[in-house]
Amino acid sequence: MNMRQEFTEEQKKLLTPILDYEVDTKGKMSYDNRIWDDKLLVGKEKMVMMFLTGNYSYQYGVSFITMDNLKYILECNTEGEVRNCLNKLERKGYIKQDKVLDRDIFYIKRYIVPEEVYYQE
Repeated sequence: MNMRQEFTEEQKKLLTPILDYEVDTKGKMSYDNRIWDDKLLVGKEKMVMMFLTGNYSYQYGVSFITMDNLKYILECNTEGEVRNCLNKLERKGYIKQDKVLDRDIFYIKRYIVPEEVYYQE
């Protein structure tokens, strides 16, 4: 599977206009069921991975889920709780976090459903 390289500063500037709406999700969420069997993912990490991979944009090669959405999904009261979980996932090598104009984006390193499977009708 092709993984996109990290965005350059110039690419981030071009990416900025699309951050305010969903890209190529087609209203469905697709994730790899192997997430649930991964023994290295503990607590809410499995749920975070499911939603990060489910909101992955094949067009841009990153997940655009918002921190507010993650707080709601995980029933967390503070952003710190979510950040703690995301930092653990990054240390374990599942994701890489970045920001584009104060908006979080996530490079997913494992469990992306192949693009051809995602786009099957």
